[in-house]
Amino acid sequence: MSYFLSSKIFSLLKITACSLTILFCFTSHASTQVKPKVCMILDKGGKDDHSFNESAAKGFEQAVKTLPISPESKFVEPHTDAQISQFFNSFSTAANCDLIVAIGFTPAAYVAAVAAKFPQKKYLVVDSNLEKQDKNKNILSITFEEHEGSFLAGAIAALKS
Repeated sequence: MSYFLSSKIFSLLKITACSLTILFCFTSHASTQVKPKVCMILDKGGKDDHSFNESAAKGFEQAVKTLPISPESKFVEPHTDAQISQFFNSFSTAANCDLIVAIGFTPAAYVAAVAAKFPQKKYLVVDSNLEKQDKNKNILSITFEEHEGSFLAGAIAALKS
């Protein structure tokens, strides 16, 4: 199996994990019929990076179509560190986001400080572990071990042969 194919399978697994996390974060919203608004900040590579950001953006668009989340949910593509900080502040205040998702290392570096300022908000960090910095218990970290994706790609290849 080529590296390209195994990385695509791994990316799909990440998208599935994120989608399930978003769904479980909002089980309390299901009883009130209010669809939660999810806001996502990509890393500086942008949604067309043919890698992690692109997978996250496609998964986000699919989640908006198929999961019970608000159609007002959105993602942004920062080009500078200053924009990342501005997006976090905007999403935590004026944008009324119920869940704020940080994709990649650069946005993740801002989450602990922002989450401390806005303890009523929920944050999801993909590919970084912020558990020790989570004083308000409003950050969920999702990390992946590269070898786990390789194992799953191998298992899928074995099932196909």
